[in-house]
Amino acid sequence: MPERITPTDADWWPDYGWEHLQRYAFATRYCTSGHGLDFGCGVGYGTEILARSGATTMTGVDIDAAIIAAALDREHPVNATFQTSLETATAEVPAGFDFAVMFEVIEHLREPRAVLAELADRLKPGGLLIVSAPNKLRFTGAPDPLANDWHLSEPTYADLHAWVSDRFDVIGEYEQSDLRLDSLDYVVGTLQRSWVLRLERGLRRLFGRPLVIPPPADLLVRKTDILPLILERRGICRQFIFVARRR
Repeated sequence: MPERITPTDADWWPDYGWEHLQRYAFATRYCTSGHGLDFGCGVGYGTEILARSGATTMTGVDIDAAIIAAALDREHPVNATFQTSLETATAEVPAGFDFAVMFEVIEHLREPRAVLAELADRLKPGGLLIVSAPNKLRFTGAPDPLANDWHLSEPTYADLHAWVSDRFDVIGEYEQSDLRLDSLDYVVGTLQRSWVLRLERGLRRLFGRPLVIPPPADLLVRKTDILPLILERRGICRQFIFVARRR
């Protein structure tokens, strides 16, 4: 599983693009107006989605200066801006943000509670936070653990709920989990993707550097769905998505 992907990543975008886009599409249910923050925005494709979905302004924040440079280099809506620090982003919206999203970021943080408190301080009272995280019991805490040096704070359901509840009231709980694909569709999709990947890797070896081939949009594979999280699924779902309101 890649830790950061971009829409022009021929290795990963076809397989994982859907689930990344799906989280932002889910967020558009809640983020329909006001000033928004995309914390851990990467190259900004999600920031763009929210900026075009009714937000007055969207500010994407990522600590990686190179990735923010790539975000600025992409075509993006005039109401979207990008910054490398939360402090700079906040200075542009002194009255506070109306909502914030933080997708697949919290597991990379050494002090998730502290970062959530910082986000709360930068949201207006009553502002919304939508946060996603991988379920530790499916990854580093699984019976057959998936080691990941980049994941410092994978939460269980109880962990994530406790972290968020310090400053927020959780008003919605969802899971993003795998769909069972029809076997024929899966085989055809795998063959299509493997042809693109073999071509890209062959050119990479020939020229001695990565060559990005943007895959056709129809190669995105719908592998996940977002559903309400019920009690029995807390320990076995793949990813959590919480919607919370700042107290």
